[in-house]
Amino acid sequence: MVEPTIATRRDRVEALATSGPGIGPLVVLVLVIATPLGLAIMLDGSTYDTWGAFIWAPLLLVLALPLCRWVANRTGEPHLAGFLFAMAALKIVVGATVRYYMVDAVYGAGDAFRYDDAAAELVGPFRSGELGDLGKVTGTRFLEILNGAVQAVIGETMVGAFLVFSAMGFVGMCLLYLAFCEAHPTGDRTLYRRLLFLTPTLWFWPSSVGKEAFLMLCIGAMTYGFARLLTGHLLGALPTALGLWGAAVVRPHIALMLLIGAAVALPPAPAPRGAVAGSSRGRPIARLLLPLLVLLAIPAILGAAETFFDIDGLNLDSATEVREEVTRRTSTGGSGFTAPDTSNPVGLTVGLVTVVARPFPWEASGFQALAALEGACLTVIIVVAMWRRRRGMLRALGQRWPRMAMAYVLAFAWGFAAVGNFGILARQRSLMLPFLFVIVAASRRPEAPETRAGFRPLPSTTAVGLA
Repeated sequence: MVEPTIATRRDRVEALATSGPGIGPLVVLVLVIATPLGLAIMLDGSTYDTWGAFIWAPLLLVLALPLCRWVANRTGEPHLAGFLFAMAALKIVVGATVRYYMVDAVYGAGDAFRYDDAAAELVGPFRSGELGDLGKVTGTRFLEILNGAVQAVIGETMVGAFLVFSAMGFVGMCLLYLAFCEAHPTGDRTLYRRLLFLTPTLWFWPSSVGKEAFLMLCIGAMTYGFARLLTGHLLGALPTALGLWGAAVVRPHIALMLLIGAAVALPPAPAPRGAVAGSSRGRPIARLLLPLLVLLAIPAILGAAETFFDIDGLNLDSATEVREEVTRRTSTGGSGFTAPDTSNPVGLTVGLVTVVARPFPWEASGFQALAALEGACLTVIIVVAMWRRRRGMLRALGQRWPRMAMAYVLAFAWGFAAVGNFGILARQRSLMLPFLFVIVAASRRPEAPETRAGFRPLPSTTAVGLA
């Protein structure tokens, strides 16, 4: 039985704006016109490495359409399917194309070329079923193997691989949005949705063959599964475990930060109004399963981190040594700067500002000026949004999901403040912003009483199913 909902004034306006022709059909129309035209132009004098993108871009968007509908229905906002489909086009097509242009035409070098060279050696064996000596399937090697598997399916096209990895990032972003709606139903989902899908960092950086796109998928899977567990749905254990495993294989310190956030979210909090609990049978089991899952994951992820950083034991001293080594290796080149000392509260605050907002406009030049402009705009938006929601902010931050987000952001700031390179920070920041946006959107803006009462909770699995 579908739970009753009351459409708010904002919901009715948004539904009216997205009804009729809508933005989704407009995207489809552009694809129908652009795809054959692009193929006709690119087939003359180019290779499949380039024109293959005009085949896989529309196919990936076709595959994204049911995902967009599922997310919109799952959150009780079916009118948002068109918006999500437009965001899929922005992320998968525009983001991957611009990112490829930057790697190929502007920089002329990057990790993506190494992954592509490795994939070329793996495509043949994969297609013939020879999965023999792949080496140590962790870190960079895992991404090489993953790219080889992708190109064994789609053909040897670097641009096409960019599109596929960008699609992975989009799936992760959709799961992050679902997790927010599931675990924190009293948050401002409109603000979170706009920040998550429209921030340039998030549709640009996790759109290439590399770790950011895959990690965005893993983070999305872990957060969605964990949100399901928090609401008493036992099947959330599967995406939680898969997400943690994927992050630990590629970058175990990211998995450790997720685990820290999960541990901080474990202590119960008063159920927010509008929360959807799991079944009466599932809730007690989920309460036991959550800490058990965290306890089981801790030694595995700590071991993966020790192996990744080549240390005997992970403790404060060894972590400090790793950070110092990261600072030494990254504080070079035109984008290098002196990383802050985060061993004290003042330094940690400076590190948090550095990870979130730097480079400042006066510190940037060339293409970094765009990142500085984005950082300045985001800072203004965040400050204004938090100020307008200040009355309910402290109360909202006591809930489990905002607590998890705060713990992750602080752990991320402590770890990545050691990076003394603005270029690297701008790219890695994409893995932190979704959690920062949770904090910003933790409380809804005060509105008229009938609007506040009209919040629409996330429908239960029974009500929506897999529609």
